[in-house]
Amino acid sequence: MTDGIKHKLGLWYCIEQLAREDNPRLVGLIQRKEAERLLQMRNTLKLLVTAGATKKLIASAKRQLAQK
Repeated sequence: MTDGIKHKLGLWYCIEQLAREDNPRLVGLIQRKEAERLLQMRNTLKLLVTAGATKKLIASAKRQLAQK
């Protein structure tokens, strides 16, 4: 194994351990990221609606945003 892979496995192990401990800071960080993502999606869709985008274009944008 290379050092890069060992480092990634070690980092992943630490994240899993924090998740198992029900760490409130980690939970808060995850919730914040999810909230930022939802806000970004909402703002993008609002812009499309106010710009007069078609329903087909809005549906396409929703699918693309969901994939990110």
